[in-house]
Amino acid sequence: SDFAKADQPWLDDLTQALSKSVPHLVNGDLARFSSEVSRLKTNVGTADPNKSNRMQKTQAPSTKKAKDPPSPIQRLIAKFR
Repeated sequence: SDFAKADQPWLDDLTQALSKSVPHLVNGDLARFSSEVSRLKTNVGTADPNKSNRMQKTQAPSTKKAKDPPSPIQRLIAKFR
């Protein structure tokens, strides 16, 4: 597999959600497909408390708060100060 072992839990949840939502995609209902994937990927495996919120557990916590670059409007305002 091309994915790291740490990625396997959330990847498994996502692929299950995608496979269960495919009928909506086949029927051309893209909004329902997207909604179902989102709903199912958060509910897949929630009967096992070790599986819930796996994606959050596999991501390393940030030690620094990254400052977002200024938006175009913020740069424009700064230019006229």
